[in-house]
Amino acid sequence: MAQMSDAMAVGPYRGVNVFLLHALAYQSPFWLTFKQAQELGGNVRRGKHTCPVVFWKWLDVDDRSEPTGKRRVPMLLYYSVFNVAQCDGVTAPAIEGAPVHPAGPRPAHGRRSAAAS
Repeated sequence: MAQMSDAMAVGPYRGVNVFLLHALAYQSPFWLTFKQAQELGGNVRRGKHTCPVVFWKWLDVDDRSEPTGKRRVPMLLYYSVFNVAQCDGVTAPAIEGAPVHPAGPRPAHGRRSAAAS
């Protein structure tokens, strides 16, 4: 399985973001914001929905009331992202080691086994 990643090569998603993005079950592991899709010369198809992703880190802020003069506070940001499959005019990077499946219908035995489960 390919690792979930930002389509603009910012890096792989971690933590709860991996769970959120995998839960949507898109074939492509690449995600981007509306603005990133525009910057890449593409657009998001009308009516497509986003998935939230979060970014957090600790910040050291100046605080004169603390003996060290600094205080650690959490910073939380969230973004709404689209899967590359929801976009037109945006090409996802190639995934190394991904199997290449021929286009066309799936074999009938795959449908039977899914229906039997």
